[in-house]
Amino acid sequence: MLCYVKGHGVVGWGVVEIDTHSTKRHLAWRVSVPTLDKALPAKALKEFSLRHPTRSSQLLPAAADIEGLLSALAAKAA
Repeated sequence: MLCYVKGHGVVGWGVVEIDTHSTKRHLAWRVSVPTLDKALPAKALKEFSLRHPTRSSQLLPAAADIEGLLSALAAKAA
């Protein structure tokens, strides 16, 4: 999970983990970075037909390759 709080500059990587003793899920924070571009450069998003959001009304393009992006992030994190 990539977390970004607009206006505060709080950005980081996290992994959602399942608690084996219950049905709860927890976010395990991995890395904190100062800006969204440091965590995920715009040129990396372009490869998957994505861009950094600049307005809350922006939607994902129909050609967005979310699965490709998630696979690339998983490979980088491993």
